[in-house]
Amino acid sequence: RIAAITFTRKAAGEMRGRFLLRLQERLAEAHGKDAARLQHALDRVDQCFIGTIHSFCGQLLRERPVEAGVRPDFTELDQREETRLSRRAWDDFVQQCFEGEDTRLEALEVMGIRLPDLHAFFNHRCRFSALPLKVRNIQPPDLNKAVNAAQLFVDEVARHIPDPLPDGQDAFMETFERAQLFVNNCDLSSDRQKVTLLKILHSLEKRGVTLKRWAPNQVFAKELRDVGRATFVDNVSGPALSQWRQYVYPHVVDFIDDAVAFYDRQRLSMGNMTFQDLLLRATTLVRDSPRVRRYFQERYQTLFVDEFQDTDPIQAELLFYLTGRNIEETDWQSLEPKSGSLFIVGDEKQSIYRFRRADVGTFRLTGERLQATGGIIEQLNTSFRSLGNLCKWVNATFGSLFKTFAPEYQAEFAPMLQYKPNGQDDYCVRQIRLDKVYYHRRKTIVELEMERIADFISAALAGQTELNQIGAGAILGERAEPGDFMILTQTRKMLPLYAQALEARGIPYDVSGGGQLG
Repeated sequence: RIAAITFTRKAAGEMRGRFLLRLQERLAEAHGKDAARLQHALDRVDQCFIGTIHSFCGQLLRERPVEAGVRPDFTELDQREETRLSRRAWDDFVQQCFEGEDTRLEALEVMGIRLPDLHAFFNHRCRFSALPLKVRNIQPPDLNKAVNAAQLFVDEVARHIPDPLPDGQDAFMETFERAQLFVNNCDLSSDRQKVTLLKILHSLEKRGVTLKRWAPNQVFAKELRDVGRATFVDNVSGPALSQWRQYVYPHVVDFIDDAVAFYDRQRLSMGNMTFQDLLLRATTLVRDSPRVRRYFQERYQTLFVDEFQDTDPIQAELLFYLTGRNIEETDWQSLEPKSGSLFIVGDEKQSIYRFRRADVGTFRLTGERLQATGGIIEQLNTSFRSLGNLCKWVNATFGSLFKTFAPEYQAEFAPMLQYKPNGQDDYCVRQIRLDKVYYHRRKTIVELEMERIADFISAALAGQTELNQIGAGAILGERAEPGDFMILTQTRKMLPLYAQALEARGIPYDVSGGGQLG
């Protein structure tokens, strides 16, 4: 009657292992009725669901496939298989549109929209198909004023480009030449041509201007680089293209939503379900059938949810339906969980997966509902790992920074409470300062930084730094160990340079992590 839910398979495996180990430890110490009760629990531990939210949804659907409208032998797709099937569905849908002479294809072409450019939108829409899009049909904008200004801009810039160019074109000139050729070879009579010209000129904002290649017109080039092109983008191309996108958007959404519906039908008819399908189908099942909701509420009387800050609104909706008092209520935000039915663990400061629809507002709403029904919120702010001086530094540094963000998007700052002593180091934080690097070349900065870091680690291993200490509150101990150090970087690109510096000093290391953190 208990379900423990987390959000990764690894975390679920660790949770199951710890739960089993704890039962065994308690059983070894217990006697009499307690021992019998623990043995009973240990013998039936497999009846307790411990897994991910998606596997939990899959279990609900497999128990009640008829009411859910799914095949009982459905297959859960992994990310790679889902990518393959969605690509095939997109190709099949486009082929069907061509064979059926869908008039939307011609309309999209007239608007200058290429089907290959829509595939990324299709993929994104597949992930968030449950979210309704805000569509507003508007009349096509008049682009003539913007195009006239664009032609004047082209003429003005063209007069100041030197001829000849002894050192060749810079990046700005290369793109600008495309705009010139387009103006000279098109009559700009269609909206598609007008938009294409505006897009080319709009991209000039990010093209490099090399002043020496504009000699003797460097003054104009500097003005163009610093002011002129930004003014054109802000006042001409930007507003015009924005109005054009608003006009095009409803036509694109209509086409994409049909493609998503086609993929849904094709996928489900084959008995395949994505992670999103599992969530949506399970939520719909318990929302629309009070009888099924009652059944699962009796089956799972207590839900434990770990890493709740990663919960998106659909997942929260499912949890409220499974714990809410009123089994007839279909608005999950109006439900109040039954006493003792929901236990969550989370930290709203770690709610960083907004791109996956993790929402700090959902986290807060759930906490408020639990409190309203007699629940208790326990703040766990004590740091059992960090020395006291580091806790003090963190509190002093980040307390004010949190206040600069709107509360609806950022958790409130909660000071760390120290458990360990202050430590022998007064700061616990050091900053590496490097001499100024010309043009801020990243590789050069890393090369200088890695030598400093590797030298420090090498000295610490030999016990030759001020942080090599003895006794309580020591930072590194008399001699540090390689495992005492961690080098964190934003991306993996430069990690080989740090590894080379460590290897040159005979220091063992391990490189791990994703491609990019932010």
